[in-house]
Amino acid sequence: MNSDLRIIHQMTVVARRALFPLLFIVALVSYCSGVPYPLFTLTVMLGVYAGISFIVVRSISARPDSSREKYFLLLCFNLVLGALAIYYTGGIESFVPQALMIVAVLTGLTMSLGQIMTIILVHSVSYALVLALEATGIVPHITIFPGFLDPAVYSRSRYFLVIPLANILSFAAITLNAYLAARLLEKREAQQRSLNLQLEQEARQLNDQTTEKAALQRELDRQVAALQAVKDRLEKMMVTREGELKDRINELEAINDRLTGNMAESERAIKLAVRRELELIEMENEANELLARLGRAPKY
Repeated sequence: MNSDLRIIHQMTVVARRALFPLLFIVALVSYCSGVPYPLFTLTVMLGVYAGISFIVVRSISARPDSSREKYFLLLCFNLVLGALAIYYTGGIESFVPQALMIVAVLTGLTMSLGQIMTIILVHSVSYALVLALEATGIVPHITIFPGFLDPAVYSRSRYFLVIPLANILSFAAITLNAYLAARLLEKREAQQRSLNLQLEQEARQLNDQTTEKAALQRELDRQVAALQAVKDRLEKMMVTREGELKDRINELEAINDRLTGNMAESERAIKLAVRRELELIEMENEANELLARLGRAPKY
C-alpha cells in the first residue's frame, strides 16, 4: 500500500474507532440536554458506517491491490450516508456538511481527478436532493433548533439558497485544493527522486572513476616495480661486468708485463747471438788472414 492510501487507511481506522464514537457521545449528551436529535436513527447510521468501514478495511488488508477503488466506493458511501445525516440533524441547520470537509481533504489527497469530480458530484447531488425533498415537503423537516428558521419561509429564504451552495463550493474548493497540494507534493517528490537518482548516478560514476583511477595507479605501481627490478638487475649485471672487466684488464696487464719481459729477454738474446755471430765472423776472417800469411788456402 502506497503512502497516500496508507494515510486514508489510518484516518478511516481513527474515524471508526475514535471520531464517530465521539460524535455519538456528543449526540447523546445533546439529546439528554433537550436538543431533539433522533438518537436512535443516528445510532443506527453510525453503526452502519462502522460496520461498512470495518468490512472495507479488512478487505483492503486482505487484498491491497484494489485499495484505491475500495476507498473510492467507501467515500461515495460516506457521502450518501452524510446526506442522510444532514437530514436527520436538521437539514440546512445541520453541522454535518462541515464535518464532511474531512472527507473532502482525504479525497483530494488520495484520489485521481476523475474520482474527485465523481465524489464532488455525489456530494452535491446528495446534499441538494436532501434539501429539495425537505423544501418540496416530500419529507418533513426535522427541527433541531426551534425558531432558527420559520418553516413557512424555509424554501423561499436566501439562507436556504446561499448556505447549501456555499457548503457545496467549500467542499469542492477544499477537495481540489487538496488535490493540487497532493500533486504539487508528488511533483516535488518526483523532482527529489530525480535529483536523488542523478546524485546516485554521479556517485556511481565518481566511484567508477575512483576505482578506475585506483586500478591505473596499481598498474602504474606494478610497472614502476617491474622497472625498478630491471634497474636493480642491470645494476647488479653492471657491477658483475665491471668486476669481470677489471679482472680481465688485470689479466691482460699481467700478460703484457710477461710479454714485455719476454721481448726484453729476446732482444738481449738476439743481441748476444748477433755479437757472437759477429765475433765468429771476425775470428774466421782472422783465421783466413793467418792461413793466407802461411800460404795456405782460406778455410772459411
